[in-house]
Amino acid sequence: MLLKRVELVGRVTELEPEETVFSKKGEAFICAMAFLPGGILCLESSRRSGAQYACERRSRIVRWGSKPVDDLHVEKAISAIKVGELVIHDKYGIGRFLGVDTSTTGEDFAVLDYRDGDLLVPMSQLDRLSRVTKNDGNLRIDNLISSKAYYENPTVRKQRSRTRQRSREKVRQRILDLQGLYASRSKLQRPPIDFQDHELESKFNESFPFELTSGQKQALDEIFESICEGNQPMDRLLCGDVGFGKTEVAFRAAFRMLLHGKQVAILCPTTILATQHCLKALERFKSVPEQVRIGSLSRFVRSKERLATIAGISDGSINFVIGTHALLSEGVKFNNLGLLIIDEEHRFGVCQKEQFRNQNKAIDILSLSATPI
Repeated sequence: MLLKRVELVGRVTELEPEETVFSKKGEAFICAMAFLPGGILCLESSRRSGAQYACERRSRIVRWGSKPVDDLHVEKAISAIKVGELVIHDKYGIGRFLGVDTSTTGEDFAVLDYRDGDLLVPMSQLDRLSRVTKNDGNLRIDNLISSKAYYENPTVRKQRSRTRQRSREKVRQRILDLQGLYASRSKLQRPPIDFQDHELESKFNESFPFELTSGQKQALDEIFESICEGNQPMDRLLCGDVGFGKTEVAFRAAFRMLLHGKQVAILCPTTILATQHCLKALERFKSVPEQVRIGSLSRFVRSKERLATIAGISDGSINFVIGTHALLSEGVKFNNLGLLIIDEEHRFGVCQKEQFRNQNKAIDILSLSATPI
């Protein structure tokens, strides 16, 4: 059992000989069987076989994905999977998670549903499971018997090995692409905004019926410092709970960019949120209609209006666009995009968020979130 957490001073690569670990009956000896984050594994010598017990006690330290967790956090790890979600067992393939079951001996198992039966996976083998992060509807659960035979076939094992290797190469290439993108952005120089029209901005700010909080003022000061004084593209995260005024801060940052002659885009994860932002923007910017020309792109927008909006984005006649993933469509080309605002940024994938950066590495980015990842 895990008796006490101690400072980890190194990596143990092999077990002590069994006769050394269990030399005296009734005494407790320490046997570190692996790299245990934050602690060591203490075994009681009254157990039958040192090597066998060490293997059994692997359940005290399990792995979920790439993060090691001890037995105190197994429940939290397994609760990350929702009942009914698809998971992948490294031997039996795709199954459906049905929940956690407890055997008559008191041991917990993750129950996976396959077409020809259920599979009970001990908590000590959670590292053999992987979550299906994206299902386009084409995935089907496998058969236990055929999966086992498929897995034990040497030819098929080689095929799976090659498939894994190709997947690793794709991930590696994606990482290299991201590293190159961020490296180029870190070296990129762009002229700061030469802001002059303080009178029009004051008029816009005064139309807001509430006084800004100290937190909002500080956030705005830092954002304006980045875009008006900094020489590198801004990449900031504005974090605040729901109702704390993130949208007003974003609108004021957007207005300053619009007054500088740049385009602004707000990317939203859902159509409802995009519609809400669009209605709020129409109300908020009604006092400055000549400077702000708002467009919207989502599945609620009809085809004719959609084509007109895309054309306006391209020629610059629309300088403030609010939309969903439709903004990421291949046909959407900005004329002079200066600021991208990503609302609920944690709900977008890495590739989606980087698409705008790839189009224009010099754009400023402001991400909004109540629960950043």
